[in-house]
Amino acid sequence: MVNPDAVSDSYRFLTSCERSSKQFSLEELCDATGWGMATPRTYLSKKWGRWITGDSDGYRVSGLTSLSEAEYKRHMSQRQDVSQEPSRPVLPDQVERLVLKARQAAVLALDIYNRPGTEFRTEGYVVMMVVAWTAALQAIFERDGVDYIHRDESGEPVSHRWRS
Repeated sequence: MVNPDAVSDSYRFLTSCERSSKQFSLEELCDATGWGMATPRTYLSKKWGRWITGDSDGYRVSGLTSLSEAEYKRHMSQRQDVSQEPSRPVLPDQVERLVLKARQAAVLALDIYNRPGTEFRTEGYVVMMVVAWTAALQAIFERDGVDYIHRDESGEPVSHRWRS
């Protein structure tokens, strides 16, 4: 797990270098953060590619100051669970359930489609993607307070039953 203090230290070091247009070495970054040499080398290829460029003289930072420290920390996080992001608004339980349902239905649709031995793969994919999109749209409506239930003139929910 990434040490949050070292991540903050790296943000301060890198933004300081960017503001002063100073080149830096990985050794200087390691001294500022307490990281071993392997950590910044890994981050150069996996996390910092859009902001840090290097040549034989050292490294330069460009564009990192446009991020707040909190945004930088989220970017550096190894967790992929977006519901744990501190800046993400807390949504009502019903909306969270619908978002989870939409994600799970979409993943299941892809799983069905990618199983080579399954018959009716396309049909199963389409059905589960419709479920996913429906749940996603319901989550948006719930979040925005939109009544998405079909009602008659008196305001009662309309039951749609197949008629033979």
